[in-house]
Amino acid sequence: MSLHILFDLDGTLLNFREAEYDALASLFNHFSMDSAEENFQLFSQINQSQWDLFEDNLVTLTQLRFNRFKQFLEVLGSDLDASAVATYYENQLAQGAHLITEAHELMGQLHGKYPLYAATNGIEHIQTQRLAKSGLDHYFEKVFISEAMGVSKPDTAYFNHVLSAIEAEPSDVIMVGDSLNSDIYGGNQSNLTTVWYNPHNHELPIDIDRRPNYQIQHLMQLISILP
Repeated sequence: MSLHILFDLDGTLLNFREAEYDALASLFNHFSMDSAEENFQLFSQINQSQWDLFEDNLVTLTQLRFNRFKQFLEVLGSDLDASAVATYYENQLAQGAHLITEAHELMGQLHGKYPLYAATNGIEHIQTQRLAKSGLDHYFEKVFISEAMGVSKPDTAYFNHVLSAIEAEPSDVIMVGDSLNSDIYGGNQSNLTTVWYNPHNHELPIDIDRRPNYQIQHLMQLISILP
C-alpha cells in the first residue's frame, strides 16, 4: 500500500492573507484608492463570501472573479471598471508566494517518502505562478486546480477525478487542509482520511460531516500522524 497525501494550498501551505494584502496594496496605489485598513478587511470579507458561494455551486468562477470587485466598488461608491480592477488584482496576486511557517520543512521531509499532490480551488494561472514562485512546485507529482478540472472542492466529482488520476483508493489517501468545508467536508464525503490544519485552534464543528479524523496546529505535527 502507498499512502498518497493531498495538500490544500491557500491557508495550508501558502499564506493567502499576505498575498491578498500585497495585491490589494498595489491595487489601491495603482488606482489611487483609499488604502485604509477597513478597505482591506472589506474586500477580504466580500472575497471570502464569493468563494463560499462558489464552493456551494451558487456562482461560477467567472462570476466570482467579477462579482467580488463589483460589490467592493459599489460599497466604496467608486465608478472604476470592475473588470479592469479584477484583472490588475489577479496579476498582482499571482506574484504572492508567501509561505505558511514550516511548509518547506514539512514538504522536504515528506518528499520521496510519500506521493504528494496539491489540491486547490483557484484560478489556474494564479495558482500555477504562485506555486512556482514559492519553490514548492517540485515536491508535487501532480497539481489539481479546480479551474482546470471544471469542478471544485468539496464536490465529490473533484475528488473522484483526483483518485482516478493518481490511481488510488480512498482508504489510501489523506487530505490535509485548513477549510472545514472544501477540504474536510469534501474529503469526508469521498471517504478520505482528513487532517484539519487549525493554527488558530478553533473549536471542532458540531456538524459530524465536517469533523476531521485528525487536527494539527503546526504543519510539522503531520509527521506524527503518518505511518
